[in-house]
Amino acid sequence: MTGQLPANERRKVAKVPTKLKRLAEERARVAGELEVSLTAVKMAEATCLKLQAEVRVADETFQIIRRQHQGIAQRLAALDEQLNQVAPSVRPELIAPIRAIKGKFKAYRNLRSYLLEKLTECSPHYISTSELGKMAVDTFAFTFPNANLRNEWKDSVYGALRNLAIDGLIEKGAKIPCKGTGPSVTWRLKIDSPLHLSDL
Repeated sequence: MTGQLPANERRKVAKVPTKLKRLAEERARVAGELEVSLTAVKMAEATCLKLQAEVRVADETFQIIRRQHQGIAQRLAALDEQLNQVAPSVRPELIAPIRAIKGKFKAYRNLRSYLLEKLTECSPHYISTSELGKMAVDTFAFTFPNANLRNEWKDSVYGALRNLAIDGLIEKGAKIPCKGTGPSVTWRLKIDSPLHLSDL
């Protein structure tokens, strides 16, 4: 008959069974979900590895701090024993503590001399507080187990520079942007300063 395909051709273009089509579509959707899930797994794994590394670093830092604490406690106990031998009537626990880190920074005469020396070397150029602080950290090999001590160090550097300016040895400049620390005040040796390092 005109317009009709032979029986063998009709079999070739037969419709896909509904059930098979539904299963194929469902399989395609699930495969897509699997790809999305795999991406999520990889991201979670990367985050987990990063956190594990941070935990290891934190644990190492904790162990160092704990050993330092134990060493300080042993030194204190030894000093108390010596005090009891020298003056049995003295109660060591009544002696007011001095915050060691803060005192070290603020009473550290070498810091003042170091800052003035660096500013003398770079005169007449200005140097930021942040840069001077980093140079001093490298020179004196300071370490800061936490943010509070790092902030105390920054305050000590700024305080030492401010006192040098009050003494007329250096002068304060403008603030400049510094990577990682934000705006930082600049300083330079006072050009007409009559004093030298030997005067400190």
